[in-house]
Amino acid sequence: MEGDVYVVTEASTWRARAIGKGLEGARIWLGDLGNWRRTGGRYRNLPSYTAQASRVDDAERHAVVLESFAGKYVREWRSWGSRFRKGLADGSRVMLRYTN
Repeated sequence: MEGDVYVVTEASTWRARAIGKGLEGARIWLGDLGNWRRTGGRYRNLPSYTAQASRVDDAERHAVVLESFAGKYVREWRSWGSRFRKGLADGSRVMLRYTN
C-alpha cells in the first residue's frame, strides 16, 4: 500500500469505466485546486506523475484502505465512511489503485 494512491469513486465515473476498457494509464496531479474543470487549466502547472490504474475487488484490501482513510480524513469520514462501505458492498462504488 505504501506509495500507492487509492480512490473510491462511483462505478459510473469515467475513471472507473476507463479501466474496464483497458485504459490503465493515468496522470496524477499533486495539489488541491478543487474541481479540475473549474481551474482554467491551472492544474497543468502542478507537479504530476504517470501511474498505472487498476480496480481493487478484494474485500480485505478494501477494509485496510478504508481504515487508512478513516484515520487520515477523520472529520469527513463521519459522512463518507458508511457511503464508501455500502457502495463497495453493493457495487455502486469501486476502489481504484494507482501505482507508480
